[in-house]
Amino acid sequence: MTRLKKRKFYDSTYVPRENRKAAILACITLWSLIFFFVITKFILGTVDIVGHSMLPTLKDQERYVINRIAYNFQPPDRNDIVAVVSISDHELIVKRVVGLPHDRIRFDGDRLWVNDRLFKEAYASSPFSGSYAEQTWDLREKEYFVLGDNMNHSEDSRSFGPVPEEYIVGRIVLRWKLFDGF
Repeated sequence: MTRLKKRKFYDSTYVPRENRKAAILACITLWSLIFFFVITKFILGTVDIVGHSMLPTLKDQERYVINRIAYNFQPPDRNDIVAVVSISDHELIVKRVVGLPHDRIRFDGDRLWVNDRLFKEAYASSPFSGSYAEQTWDLREKEYFVLGDNMNHSEDSRSFGPVPEEYIVGRIVLRWKLFDGF
């Protein structure tokens, strides 16, 4: 009388030979879906530019990749382009960080002052030509002041105030060009 050998789940003969390819394909598909979900939910994301507030740096109707973990290791820096959850309608908007925690931001007619120094925006599409009454913001811990590059046509911290750090989703890292040219 022959004794049957007890099979273990890791034994290669556990899955019949004809089903091994299907099992391997199913495992690869499952792990790919899990990996894709983790990457898109926690590490990378995309945002569409809507409007002209970031001209000339970012154009209307373009899509960009967001690095969601960039600020887990270091705080946003001045001039970083970031995706921010809009305080008013909870949509993602893209702006540039101008003010950091504990900075003093002041608009004096058509000039922007950061910590009592005139702020020159080399990236702006045209010189700021606002006729704002003098406004001053003293940023607290974990507050940031964000502006659009096209300051004459941007809804930003001048209208909704400083942005708390938890509203900053991540840094814009590259343009998504999947279907350009088709």
